[in-house]
Amino acid sequence: MNVNKNFEQNVVLSDEVVAKIVYVAAKDVDGVCDLVDSPDIKNILKPSATKSVKVKTVDGAMIIDLYIKLNMGVKITSVCDKVQVAVKKAVQNMTNTPVTQVNVHVADIEISEDAQ
Repeated sequence: MNVNKNFEQNVVLSDEVVAKIVYVAAKDVDGVCDLVDSPDIKNILKPSATKSVKVKTVDGAMIIDLYIKLNMGVKITSVCDKVQVAVKKAVQNMTNTPVTQVNVHVADIEISEDAQ
């Protein structure tokens, strides 16, 4: 059997697919209440997950910005560090593309009824 080893595969992932991976990975981190819309006006017609996540590819590597809402009382820096690690790991494992930056923007905090 003769197999052509010179066959080149090209897989193109949409930003929406990467955004969904980011969304699930970030939501799994304790202390993250939800992801929220970024303040970009261009997000009006985008699906929900892609409003919260921006993906930019530079020199074959991804730069990811995400906007999160945290639960009241969590250690913000600790949760953000965990989100960065979880998002980078999930995206790199699922896409086989390096992630050079994960920029976490804390956009809101969930205040419970008891705290009010």
